[in-house]
Amino acid sequence: MDEYIRLVNKSEDYIESHLSEKISLDDLANNVNMSKYHFHRIFSKYSDETVKQFVTRIKVERAGIFLTVRNDFSITNIALQYGYNDASTFNKVFKKYFGMSPLEYRKARNDKKQQIVSPILKLREMILMEKPTITVENIEMKVIYVRFKGNYVEYRKNSRKMFNELFNFAKKYDLIKDNVTKVMTIYHDNPFVTDSESLRTSVAMTVPLDTAIEEEGQIGTMTFCGKYAVLHYELTLGEYVEAWKYAYSDWLLNKGEYIPRDSFPFELYVTEPPKSFKAKSKTDIYVPIE
Repeated sequence: MDEYIRLVNKSEDYIESHLSEKISLDDLANNVNMSKYHFHRIFSKYSDETVKQFVTRIKVERAGIFLTVRNDFSITNIALQYGYNDASTFNKVFKKYFGMSPLEYRKARNDKKQQIVSPILKLREMILMEKPTITVENIEMKVIYVRFKGNYVEYRKNSRKMFNELFNFAKKYDLIKDNVTKVMTIYHDNPFVTDSESLRTSVAMTVPLDTAIEEEGQIGTMTFCGKYAVLHYELTLGEYVEAWKYAYSDWLLNKGEYIPRDSFPFELYVTEPPKSFKAKSKTDIYVPIE
């Protein structure tokens, strides 16, 4: 079972990195060295969606975010960006999923753009905190990861177990390098667009780019790159929500210096995450930008 979950995760990673293309069942099956019939059966069983349903959902949800935050993109350009040959086909698929046309969605969501791109829900009243220093970096990272699918409350209940599984694997294969290895949480979906039970969250650990990893159980590997704004914080447990809110609402969208890029954001723990509400930890929030 663990191996199949890992293969589903690997397939989701492939899909996310090829959203501008037409993604075939053959491509996905070849990516995990399976026949397409066996792959389709495994994917449907362990993801609760067919391949077609997952691909369609991810494309239209990402398009929904772009419709909200990128008014400089026409609907036709957004359709092309997510692998649709024309706006007409995209409009039909989008309306079937969201119950409104892309234009209606853009108008309805335009006043909510500050919240729609932030991956963290507003769970409590915002509190005062120190503003971060901000740098812009082009990165390339390779990570090992364990992924959870479900709402954030359930994720938090399982996160310690997931981190332990990750650390045990890393220790087993001597992957932890003092003052080099970093741990992070990756947010693949947005709770203002994606149903809470379909939210995907990965706990991950950096490894050198040239490290050969033999994947096993639910431990997968992923390499990603691109331009990120990095907000360098020193946070207590109670300040993470406000930190994400500031990153997107107050800095990225309000100041307008940079444009959001279609990729996942993540938080990287420079020092060990705080274990109490009084303790602080150095945490970097990575926001993908053009």
